[in-house]
Amino acid sequence: MLYAKIKDPIDKYKESFLKDNELPAVLETLIQGLQIGMPVYSILLYISNNKKGNTANLINLCVTKVNSGMDINKALREVAEKSLNDYFLRMALIIEKTDRSVMNLDKQLEYLQQDMEEERINIKTEHADKLDNALFFPMLIGYFIPLIIMILVPLLRQMTKLQGM
Repeated sequence: MLYAKIKDPIDKYKESFLKDNELPAVLETLIQGLQIGMPVYSILLYISNNKKGNTANLINLCVTKVNSGMDINKALREVAEKSLNDYFLRMALIIEKTDRSVMNLDKQLEYLQQDMEEERINIKTEHADKLDNALFFPMLIGYFIPLIIMILVPLLRQMTKLQGM
């Protein structure tokens, strides 16, 4: 019982990163910044100042931790674990690789963005499949039954007139 009460808000929080394109928009900003050669900290600072939503709030928390003296990789890892989102954690792990090489980080982030887009499409398709079954009875009651009544009532009137003659 307690698990059920806790699970729903956590799932909603996890899904909130993919709604309204928050995380994909942040990823796009990161990709563009890395392609033009900006430092990761500058990109994160730009995101925290100019974007809105859960993702921007978490990146703002990361920037605050970095400003207080924490290593950017450690701060990003802590914030990613706090987010409870697999894609945010993967993004943090990819950004941690900037110490080794900045080459192809934008391509790795693009692959992550494509994975997120595929998952969103799959979720929408799954939801549409469930929606078809759920709409059967309302459509039956609201569309087909009135249509049948509109056809049968004049027919029944005409039949009663013919019997009365």
